[in-house]
Amino acid sequence: MKTPIEDLNRQVGEEYGKVLPVRIVSGGAPHFDWRSVNIPEDMLREIQSDALLKDVLRHEYGHLFINPRSPAVAETMVYLAMSMGFADAQDVMNVVSDMLVDSTLIAVHGREYLELIEHYLRDTTVPILRFMGSFYAVHARKLGLDTELSETPLGRRMHRILLNGNVPFYSRVYAAYQIIMSSFSKIVRVPYSSNAIVVEDVNPARARKELGKQGFDLGRLESEDIGHLRLPGMGSLFRTTANPRRISEVISRISVHMDEHVPGRFKGLDFDIWSIGDDEGSLDMVKTVENSGVAIPGLTTFSRVEREGSGDSGPGTAVILLDCSGSMKGEKFLAAQVAVLNIVRRFENTGVLLGFVPFSGGINERHVVYPTRSYDEIVDLLLRILPDGGTMVGPALRAARAMEPDLIYLITDTHIADSQELREMSEVRKVIFVVSTKGDEGEEWVREMDHVYVVSPEDLMVKTKEVGE
Repeated sequence: MKTPIEDLNRQVGEEYGKVLPVRIVSGGAPHFDWRSVNIPEDMLREIQSDALLKDVLRHEYGHLFINPRSPAVAETMVYLAMSMGFADAQDVMNVVSDMLVDSTLIAVHGREYLELIEHYLRDTTVPILRFMGSFYAVHARKLGLDTELSETPLGRRMHRILLNGNVPFYSRVYAAYQIIMSSFSKIVRVPYSSNAIVVEDVNPARARKELGKQGFDLGRLESEDIGHLRLPGMGSLFRTTANPRRISEVISRISVHMDEHVPGRFKGLDFDIWSIGDDEGSLDMVKTVENSGVAIPGLTTFSRVEREGSGDSGPGTAVILLDCSGSMKGEKFLAAQVAVLNIVRRFENTGVLLGFVPFSGGINERHVVYPTRSYDEIVDLLLRILPDGGTMVGPALRAARAMEPDLIYLITDTHIADSQELREMSEVRKVIFVVSTKGDEGEEWVREMDHVYVVSPEDLMVKTKEVGE
């Protein structure tokens, strides 16, 4: 008799030292979302072996405890793939993450876990999956395990590079991506892994900080001016005349559906799609991208698109800095929470990336929300903050500056020990709300700033609805 999935999940979670909730979902692939393990209903019906199902669960837990271990690592791995020009950056990251997780679990559980790999890969004809199978074959034999999977020179090369513990982690990931890029001109989506790790927004500033912290040579991302960019849903490669990292960042800001595109399919209608031989100058490039998801390999396309969401049309990225010091306790902080909610609601459905930095005597990196369109993350954190401590705005300003914002909102009561940093930061537009219970104008620095609103707690809740960018 088959063991209930909840019991198997508890057993696997206890192996890792933490039991996550298990959810049965309809369709899709097994995946975790940093909070739960999600198993498709049809897979649950298909797998009759307790051992096999436990290994599926071990794989999903492995993404949380082996690789990437945190959203910051996942985001950085995706950013590396985007920087190299991979249009399917998420899929490429999942391939490498799966290799790291599965090689560890083969070493821990031996033949038992290897049977899961063989179950899905022994008869595959998908090139990228056959390549992964070769990698596992090399690993199994190095561990003294027999396997039905076949080794290839490419699998041996990947094994030698990816599992070399003497090389920093992100450098190994980068080298692994290079192997995939040189060997697979068309990355095929990988069954049962494309949803394994969910990263909704990639923040370049945060990813580059993570890379630098781990000793990665950031110059490698800037070293090539010419690279290949394959658009999703397209079999061919377009030669671009700009840094692939920059192009991938811009393309990621455009909401388009490209999988069903056929070059030239819509010719003769109100808008044209670029196809080989067309004159780029005769097309409306922005409209082409918006309607059809095809970017013409010309820099004018990207410069025009990039200006959307900035300047007079509003910010592309905004960051809220909230004073959570002890002097804000009471009605001032309750009003400030409502004010943040007002700002969040202002940007709903606008596509603006919104960041959030609560601060007191410093900042807690775990409580910083980097620019995202998932505003619920900000609201959830906002409602759990308890004000306490001193007031130093400098660390928050530096964190905000790294997010490359077009606009900063600051909510404070002016008792700032390092207000000089605020006065010196002039390159970013700022709207400052000073909440006062005494009706005065606060400290001297307030009168030196533009776009400052000194208001009572009651008026703050109203003013944040009225004041625009």
